[in-house]
Amino acid sequence: MRGAHLILKTIFSKIPPKEARPMGQLEQAQERLESALARLESASQRIGGSSTAALVEGEITKLRQRCTDLEAKNQLVKQRLDIAIERLSTILDENNGAS
Repeated sequence: MRGAHLILKTIFSKIPPKEARPMGQLEQAQERLESALARLESASQRIGGSSTAALVEGEITKLRQRCTDLEAKNQLVKQRLDIAIERLSTILDENNGAS
């Protein structure tokens, strides 16, 4: 879309500036065309932006799920470490009592 806008600007750039002559139908048509192209580009960016937003939202959802999974695994590891530490503590207490 941007390429078409640049081509049209190049074509219309050969027309003398508005200040140098009274505004005619061609200039009015040019302004309407440029305005329409600007609105079209803006709408295109909004649509493109919403699809990008959907992709980002999908990534956020995946990352939240991964975080939940990692938290669950972390909790399991914590429990296992607590059990291992308690066993080691019991073994050390038994050995210290035997000395």
